[in-house]
Amino acid sequence: MSKRSREVIEKNKQNSKLATPATQDFLNAQKEVGVDGADADDTEVLGSDNIDPAQFEHDTLVIQDSVLQAIKQVSTSEGIVPTKSELQDAQPIMSIVSGLARRVHDSPQLKMKLEEIISMYPELKYLKRKSLPRCVPTRWNTDCAALDGHIHLRGPVQWLTSEPSLKLQNYSLKEELWPLADELNESLEVFEVLTNHFSLGEVPLIYQVLPALVDLRNTLAFMRGATNIHSVTRVAAQAALNVFNKYMENMTICEVYFIAIVMCPDIKMGWFRTHYAPQSVEMMKQMIVARFNTSYPPSTVSDGAEFASKVGETKSNRWLREMPFSSLSLHSATPNPDSIEAYLGTETESLSTYGGVLPYWTAMLETKPRLARMALDYLTAPATSVDVERAFSAGRLTINHLQHNMSPATFEAKMAVGSWYDTPLLPDISEVATVIEAAM
Repeated sequence: MSKRSREVIEKNKQNSKLATPATQDFLNAQKEVGVDGADADDTEVLGSDNIDPAQFEHDTLVIQDSVLQAIKQVSTSEGIVPTKSELQDAQPIMSIVSGLARRVHDSPQLKMKLEEIISMYPELKYLKRKSLPRCVPTRWNTDCAALDGHIHLRGPVQWLTSEPSLKLQNYSLKEELWPLADELNESLEVFEVLTNHFSLGEVPLIYQVLPALVDLRNTLAFMRGATNIHSVTRVAAQAALNVFNKYMENMTICEVYFIAIVMCPDIKMGWFRTHYAPQSVEMMKQMIVARFNTSYPPSTVSDGAEFASKVGETKSNRWLREMPFSSLSLHSATPNPDSIEAYLGTETESLSTYGGVLPYWTAMLETKPRLARMALDYLTAPATSVDVERAFSAGRLTINHLQHNMSPATFEAKMAVGSWYDTPLLPDISEVATVIEAAM
């Protein structure tokens, strides 16, 4: 274990003198196993200069604190108390998996040996998978792929790690850890489904994000409460929920997600009433009404007057004009159908006849121009704005070899503008040119 890792763990121990036995066991397990896994040579980092300080701080302090909190929570709410041995056994699973994959990948002899062993298994020799997928620090879905490949090739893997001449014994999973590895693989697949979907270019839109994340939250909560899985897996589910809740709180700062969902005619406020408290739903409604009235006012004064004149086209009784109650209307007020209040006050509509939410609002551009403009602006926003690997997984090549004088902030802005171009967010380059001219 590195000196820095030991310092981090000791700091956690000093801050946790009043910790429960379960959390103290976790800290002790961290100290004994270490964050470097099975072997000091198995780290995926190419050198100390390549370690991003913020990432290291997150991986050691933030994640450790999240796990400590999760252990306390499940100990209190679920009565789960993972033992020191359980925590210690579970710690190196991914380090063993990634370490073996790296060793095989870096050795032509081990590659050939693995392929030779795979061909000896009738159920494996005709499959395309002939190698162990590696964990790549800059790709967020490779942990699942590496673990799945390790489990899929369990027979050949066990042969490799048990052969004394290959000196791979440190990469052998204990027999009792294979079921836990299976559980971990199933858990990671929950995230892989969403990752793969939202990594597709030009497919996911922003209104699809929040419902998908709520489904993820419900799945993690179900996983945490499951009584037929390992206690360590349940703690991991709670830790994931803690991170989820943190990001969901940050999402409330941005109104785009909520407006996009409400502008789906087949959903409106109903989805929020199911998943949020009444007080929160009312606040969302007020926020949406305020945004509509601020950003999408009538294009001209005549628009509102035209609707008012149509509503007022009722025959006037000359005798009633002179009566004391002439100010009372004999007809109920008709709300403007092109207002957000009217939209939210009506029932949900089926989109089957229109072919989807975007065709629906396109068809409403003439009859409900303000609502349609707002809906299309928010519903066509992409779920992600830049290339997945480079923007969201801290890709090592964020700046190519011909752009070393460009700062990361400038490069990120360049990527964002490039991905927004020719979309509703940035239909042409004139707006960008205006900003640049103003700054020069």
